[in-house]
Amino acid sequence: MRIIKRRSVVALALGVSLALGAAACGSDESTSEQPANGQSASGGLPATIPLALLQDGTGPLAFYGTQLTAGVKAGIQAVEDSGILGDSKFELSITDSASAATTARTEFPKILAAKPAAVIGPAISNEALATAPLAEAAKIPYLVGTEMPGQEGDYLYSLTTPQTAQLKALVSSVIAKEHGTISVIYANDNATTSENEKVIVPYLAEAGIKIVDKVGVALATTELAAVATKVIDGNPDAILLISGGPQMPAAVKALRLAGYQGRLYGTGGADGTIDSAESYADGFVYTAEWAPGLTGESSQVFEKTFTAVNPDVSPHYPAVDGYNAVLFLAQALAKAGTTDHEALNEALGSVADEGFDGAGGKVEFGGDDGYRHAYGPVVFAEFHEGAVRTLDTAPAPIG
Repeated sequence: MRIIKRRSVVALALGVSLALGAAACGSDESTSEQPANGQSASGGLPATIPLALLQDGTGPLAFYGTQLTAGVKAGIQAVEDSGILGDSKFELSITDSASAATTARTEFPKILAAKPAAVIGPAISNEALATAPLAEAAKIPYLVGTEMPGQEGDYLYSLTTPQTAQLKALVSSVIAKEHGTISVIYANDNATTSENEKVIVPYLAEAGIKIVDKVGVALATTELAAVATKVIDGNPDAILLISGGPQMPAAVKALRLAGYQGRLYGTGGADGTIDSAESYADGFVYTAEWAPGLTGESSQVFEKTFTAVNPDVSPHYPAVDGYNAVLFLAQALAKAGTTDHEALNEALGSVADEGFDGAGGKVEFGGDDGYRHAYGPVVFAEFHEGAVRTLDTAPAPIG
């Protein structure tokens, strides 16, 4: 695998011996497309397959870029070791959005001009929204690790299970069974979290849970003492945090310092950030796409590969999405036997119709977003004594 960063070249040698049988879904069709002679499915793939990655390499959201990049690299290693693409190798170019939608939009034409087989990333919805129309106009497959509310396109794919689906699973499987009242704190200036609030608050009410209060606050806000005091004044049984980044652990800490002792729940935005709240986060439950202790062959393959490729990084949801994006793309490349964008996009649609085994289990596509959206199993993770553990899993409701 060859890694190219704009303005610098980095050579990366990876030595992992790993089968990707789980990623091919075990279907007869997938097996027949991997010929014994080690060549690509139809012999038409080039020796080098250009692949672009747009991520938050620097800035306040660099955690997401680090995770996404680590997942993509692990996915590339797993695919290449599997032999599904024969002797073809990915050549990965990485572009830094600097945690800004404006920078992502400025850099994106340069990415497209290089004519990669596909573009992966970013993990931030505002950046995806700023760049998705450009990918669609260029007819280059765009596999993002976030949601794109309001976007439509035949070449657009989201590899992250919708937060609304994850939250619905949390409400029906956990919250509704344990609590009668709840308050909600949400980031009101982010496309994904704002959409989540609009969907989940009515869903909570439909489940028979009384909404005591809801408070919207800008995503960058971490001084939340006043918000915590306001929310706990109604004495709800539980509090749901629909947010992400540094705000999630800040909110948990503020609520506990204000004296709240009830159950705290959160979205996948807590994955990888909640540990900074330290002991204040004990007992905090949130949704995830993968967590330690998750069983299943594909999950074990993911964990083993990720650790071998990124020994100093713990995987969280952007890494899962990046990994799944590469597996998804590789199966389509094997089907198409070419990097031609139109043929490859048709093959991506075919793989999406079939589904595939990703890091957390079987991934299916569905919904009515206007683009193809992946749905994987929802993991209920709990922060406990400085570590994360899997409590349970549930299927994500599609639609």
